[in-house]
Amino acid sequence: MQISYKWLQDYIKIGLQPAELARRLTTCGLETTNIRYLGEGLDRVVVGEITEIEKHPHADHLFLCAVETGVTGEDTISVICGSPNTRVGLKSAFVPPDVTLPTGISVKEAQIRGVVSSGMLCSEKDLGISTDHSGIIELGSESTAGQSIVEAIGLDDYALELDLTANRPDTLSHYGVAREISAMLNLPLQSPNLTVNENDRDAHSLAKITIQHPNSCPRYAARVITGVKIGPSPRWLRERLIAIGQRPINNVVDITNFVLFELGHPLHAFDYDEIAGHHINVRHALDQEQFTTLDNVAYTLTPETLMITDENGGIAVAGIMGGLHSEVTEKTRNILLESAYFNPQTIRVGCKLLNKKTESSHRFERGTDPENVIASVNRAAQLIVDIAGGETAKGIIDAYPKPILSKNIHFRLDQTKRILGVEIPTEKIYQIFTSLGFQIEQNQSDSSQDQAWQVVVPTWRQDVEREIDLIEEIARHYGYDHIPDRLILTATTQSNDQKETARKNKLKDIARQFLTGSGYNEFITNSFVNDASFERSPQFGIDPQTYPLIRIKNPLTFDHNCLRPSLLTTVLPQIRENIHRKNTNLKIFEIGTVFQKNKQTGQSIERTVLGLFLCGDLLSRNWQSKAKSSSFYDLKGTTEDLFSLLQITGIKFTSVSHAQYHPYRCAEIRIHNERIGSVGELNSKLSAAYDIETPAYWAEIDFQLLTKKISLGRVYQQLPRYPALERDFALVMDEKTPYEPIRDRIHEIAEEYLENMTLFDVYHGAPLPEGKKSIAFSMTFRTPGRTLVDEEIDRLTDRILQAVEKEFQAVLRG
Repeated sequence: MQISYKWLQDYIKIGLQPAELARRLTTCGLETTNIRYLGEGLDRVVVGEITEIEKHPHADHLFLCAVETGVTGEDTISVICGSPNTRVGLKSAFVPPDVTLPTGISVKEAQIRGVVSSGMLCSEKDLGISTDHSGIIELGSESTAGQSIVEAIGLDDYALELDLTANRPDTLSHYGVAREISAMLNLPLQSPNLTVNENDRDAHSLAKITIQHPNSCPRYAARVITGVKIGPSPRWLRERLIAIGQRPINNVVDITNFVLFELGHPLHAFDYDEIAGHHINVRHALDQEQFTTLDNVAYTLTPETLMITDENGGIAVAGIMGGLHSEVTEKTRNILLESAYFNPQTIRVGCKLLNKKTESSHRFERGTDPENVIASVNRAAQLIVDIAGGETAKGIIDAYPKPILSKNIHFRLDQTKRILGVEIPTEKIYQIFTSLGFQIEQNQSDSSQDQAWQVVVPTWRQDVEREIDLIEEIARHYGYDHIPDRLILTATTQSNDQKETARKNKLKDIARQFLTGSGYNEFITNSFVNDASFERSPQFGIDPQTYPLIRIKNPLTFDHNCLRPSLLTTVLPQIRENIHRKNTNLKIFEIGTVFQKNKQTGQSIERTVLGLFLCGDLLSRNWQSKAKSSSFYDLKGTTEDLFSLLQITGIKFTSVSHAQYHPYRCAEIRIHNERIGSVGELNSKLSAAYDIETPAYWAEIDFQLLTKKISLGRVYQQLPRYPALERDFALVMDEKTPYEPIRDRIHEIAEEYLENMTLFDVYHGAPLPEGKKSIAFSMTFRTPGRTLVDEEIDRLTDRILQAVEKEFQAVLRG
């Protein structure tokens, strides 16, 4: 937000230079990011008056202007201008040749279509004082030819750029900032004049207000002003708006903008005679209702948008922008002046649906002061009468069915020292609170150490809700630089929840360290997704009937209006971005949160999940060997190594069918028969949808469930004292027989002696019969108490071979 240093002086005599004021505001929590002298680089720009105009002989859209610059004895200067508002008698900003403006525009004497132009007439954008370039600057009659433009439009001022946090809408105005300065410097604050001179005609007989949805619009007030004359604003008002980068329009509109930036409360002026039935009705839009805003943009509305209507239909989108047919024009003579308090969430939703942001909506969606409604409409009404003439009807039409009450906070003075670590005098705390508008009700108990106040929070401070917020206000205005750097020692203990959180974080770090050490890169993707991307939801393995998407009531953007039900939904778009940049060999992992809602129970489920993605070459081609493509077994091996690192036993990979995977190349991961995830090759349609041309592999593991199976304790054992015996076997079996059941059966038989079992070969082809395969594995036998002999291992392997032949029809390969 841009604040005028000169404008602030209307409410408080600061006595600090702009740079020092900016520093003090920043330390007080109102970060000032830039200070700019408005007249910088404009010292040679003067007021020029157009005395004659001719059409350019060689261009229909250009004018040859004779410009008087006020230099004694000098003829008028010939300037070529193409602005649509060029006319005789207009006073504007003139730049002579050989001048470079702050915007970088370099003005030279030049021939334009064969005619010499000796200077330039400027728009506000050309000078860098606003973004308006609709025409050259129009100055009032009080300006004189040759006068410095800095003086003529009040640019002898400094603009302070404030980067305000969203929870401080009370500082989105000059008076709000002045109130902060008053508390910070302990200076008196001068309030604007809020008195209104009224005629005898009752405003309630002239207009009526109905609020159909008080939750969306808790308060709506209006004044009626008759007999106004629309025209240009006086110099002081134009200067105030120009100083903060706003374009003057006409006196009535400029006054509503002035009050917006003075008091922070948006207003809207309707042409009273264009309001059908003189009846204001606040309601939500009808489905598919059509409406055209002031900027001539047509919208198709939905019931989430709040509207201001008359008896014929919409006249404004509440809190955002007025309508085209009820705007104030040169013909307007009577005005209905709106001042309202809207529910911030309602306005925020409306802005997103319309994709429109205005100065008004910026304040309404952060929360304006419901008690500022009357002050603002009174301020604007009297300014309109003073500047545009007319009379204000008696009374305010104020619809306020359920007044919003101030918050009352119990504040213990001794907590200030306990939290801040410094003794702050009670008188200083009292001064800070009262300067900020807080009301104090003292409550002195028998013990002075237990002194407490009841603090009534003003309605403009919606961010102050608890005692700790009051202590923060004290710290801000006492000055953080006055609080000593001191370590406050206190005994702390961890709750069981904190211990469990710390344990989970440690396990995540272990997993991250292992995976990055294995060559994987970590992704961190957004938890929000677009529901439109789930037209292919079955390919993600998510049944939308069983697990409907969890939609966000008030999304930041429509591209992020749902919570992701799977990590794959946010990882795949990033994989596509990498592939488009020729990064096709990918080893990726992410530890993130997924969200699902069970349709039967209505319960929302939030889980922490580990996702692993693999595609492209695992090893690049070199002079010694060919490239090695990644495979299902590489990713499966990574998961097995991770489980081994985490000391998890009882892991089984069971072949299953899953929508997101290839029908024959996927497995379900179970620990002691409890499902914790899946691994497999992504199905070709899903890969193609994200431009993945090579086989891609994905594993998704329920990390939250996994952590329950892990013990961080280490088990140490002696190195073996006795030698091991090894046996290698190759078994022939049906090619559809899985290896895992055979392995488990062998472990069951030889559990006492079998130390390790490793599969080292799988073979199909001649001389094996069709439909058969051979698997070869090595077994290591050892016992900790003695040396095994060949005879007992031979007896054991005979039992193993007999069992696998009987149960799996697997015979020893000859």
